[in-house]
Amino acid sequence: MNKRTKIYVIVLIWAAVIAQFFVNGSINREKHMVEEALSNGAYSVSNGSARAYGFYSNERLDANTKEAMAKAIAKKLGVKSGYSFSHKYDGLNETTTLTKEGEYGDTIIKIISLVSVDPAGNYQYENYILTELTLYGGSAKETYTYKKYLLNLYERLGISPVTNIYICNEHKGKLTDEEIDEEIDDFLDTMDANPVETIKLDGVICVYGYSHNIDSYVYQNGNKVNVNIAISYDEDTDVTLIHQAVPFVDKSF
Repeated sequence: MNKRTKIYVIVLIWAAVIAQFFVNGSINREKHMVEEALSNGAYSVSNGSARAYGFYSNERLDANTKEAMAKAIAKKLGVKSGYSFSHKYDGLNETTTLTKEGEYGDTIIKIISLVSVDPAGNYQYENYILTELTLYGGSAKETYTYKKYLLNLYERLGISPVTNIYICNEHKGKLTDEEIDEEIDDFLDTMDANPVETIKLDGVICVYGYSHNIDSYVYQNGNKVNVNIAISYDEDTDVTLIHQAVPFVDKSF
């Protein structure tokens, strides 16, 4: 797939879909997904990511307070220096982002304030914390471990988070249609899932599925989905990328 024809997964807006998540016991299947991705010698795991998102408070938080909160969370993740901050304002909404880029992985912590005005003219605040850990190369084997660590961290903060876990494999060359079908079938079997929706566009195939053995799910076009595989080919590098996630792929490809 060349640069002009790359498509991007529509990333669900976390704040909008939080009510559609029901998070309980997807751990075993997620662990199985990561283990299967790592055990297949024909592929190279290029990266993995674990993300957690949850409601924090209804207080008014200024930029300094958000930076202090992000620093405290980063410290608990072992990130004590070398990070930077950015602040984004979208209407009344405000986001403070801590970013740390490293050789083996990146850390992003966002303190998001969604602001509205009630009929009486009073400002209402909803604050959310989003944390994403991306691991590269051999470090990606720890993706599931870091997902569990994020869960424990959020629980200590009194937050019940929405989570997402993602693994990307690289395969040199272009897969045949038969090989693509086999990859999809193997993934659905691994996750004990049935296909719900298949999207094909310009050399990219994206399959959403649903597993009764995973308690978390989101809605995709009115249907429950909680596993996702997408396969894309980059002509420039002659590499096939195999994206796998619970509950959905939230990366561009």
